[in-house]
Amino acid sequence: MIRTWDADSGRLLRDFPSAAGLMHDLSFNPSGTLLALASGASEVTFWEPATGKPRQSFCAGCSPLRRIEYSRCGRWLAVGARDCWVEVFDARTLIRKHRFSLVSPVSGLAFGNDGVLSAVGADASVCCWDAATGKSLWELPPAGVRRQADLAFHPDGARLAMAVGGEEVTLWDWPEKQRFLILKQTAKVAGLVAFSPDGTYIASAAGDGSIRLWSSRSNRSGE
Repeated sequence: MIRTWDADSGRLLRDFPSAAGLMHDLSFNPSGTLLALASGASEVTFWEPATGKPRQSFCAGCSPLRRIEYSRCGRWLAVGARDCWVEVFDARTLIRKHRFSLVSPVSGLAFGNDGVLSAVGADASVCCWDAATGKSLWELPPAGVRRQADLAFHPDGARLAMAVGGEEVTLWDWPEKQRFLILKQTAKVAGLVAFSPDGTYIASAAGDGSIRLWSSRSNRSGE
């Protein structure tokens, strides 16, 4: 089942069933008119949030799907799977444009500016590509771990945050491809990370239930 709420009042707007089975990830297109849902198999289903009606579905070439992400411009839709594949589709035609491979199951996807797509594997390896051309832009070798990992680009596209296993959040200068800050966590399991829409805060979550919030300006944190 999928539920939608009014973001201002918190009022439940609509329940609508999904036949996709186990659901692993979802992503709104930039205009908010479509919600893309990645199932535990290879199916991607599109729904209209306003009506709760399904629009269409298609099967990706990788399986089972774990992550799905629209690009900021809305031109591209990327999916990542447990079988280590990342696929990039034209969001309008749903024609596959590129297929990339990691060396471990895909754990996180993030789009930056200008169609930059970044993916992190369960071994904390990172690969970045140009979604339009398929050109490889940057790679970070495996860290020798097998934990939940996640990625997020700052809204200005100049910084990339990576969380691995809830132990730390690493910030990278994207244009220079240089690590410039490590934010320490205390948990040793699932790591998640996100920037606030205005880029002021970095939030991370760990499997022990802790959530930590940093100011991206002062680097101070609170729980």
